[in-house]
Amino acid sequence: PLADLFGVTVDELLRGKHNTDHNKAGCTDLSDIQDDGKLRVVQFFGKKILKRDDYDPDVKIPLLIDQCDNQEKAVNVELWGSANIEGGINGGVVAGDYVFCKEGINGSVVAGGSVTCEEGINGGVNAGGSVTCGDEINGNINAREYVKCAGNIEGSLSVLGNVECNGDIGGNVEAESGSVSCGGNIGGTVTCKIINGDVNAEGDVFCDEINGNITSEGNGV
Repeated sequence: PLADLFGVTVDELLRGKHNTDHNKAGCTDLSDIQDDGKLRVVQFFGKKILKRDDYDPDVKIPLLIDQCDNQEKAVNVELWGSANIEGGINGGVVAGDYVFCKEGINGSVVAGGSVTCEEGINGGVNAGGSVTCGDEINGNINAREYVKCAGNIEGSLSVLGNVECNGDIGGNVEAESGSVSCGGNIGGTVTCKIINGDVNAEGDVFCDEINGNITSEGNGV
C-alpha cells in the first residue's frame, strides 16, 4: 500500500532507489528497463506512465483510475489481459480476456473472453465468451456463448448459445444454436433453435421448436 501511495515499486521503496525519469508526468521513455526476461505491467493514462510493476500471479495490481482525472469525467480502460474490477468504471472497457465488474460499467465493453457485471452496462457488449449482467444493458450484444440479463436489453442480440432476459429486448434476437427465453417484449425479429416460454415479438419469429405461446406482429411464425 505504501508503494502504491507514492507511485513507486516495492523495490524502490525498500532500497531507496527512485528513477525519476519513468515516473515523470508525460514520460514514455522505457529505455532504462533491462531485457531480463521479466514480465512487466505498465499503466498509462494516454502517454503518461502512471505505474509499472513486475508481474506476480499472486498479487493484484490496482488500476490507478483516481490519478487519471476527476471522477465526474469518463475514463476509458484498455487492458491487454483480463479485468477483475472490484468497483465500477465510469467509461468503457477493452480487455484481451475476460471482464468481471463488481459494480456498473458506464460505457461499452469489448472482451476476448466472458463479460460479467453485477450491475448494469451503459453501452454495447462484444464478448468472445458469455455475457452475464445483473441489470440493464443499454446497447447491442454480440457473444460467442450465452447471454443472461436480469434487466432490459436496449439493442439487438447475436449469440451462438442461449438468450435469457428477464426484461424487454429492444431489437432483433438471433441465437444461432441455442434457445430464447424473454420475460418481456422483443422489439424485432427472433431467430433461434428453441423458444422457451411465451414470446411477444414485433417482428417475425423463426425457430425449430416452441415451448410456449407466440405473439408476432410480423408476417408469420
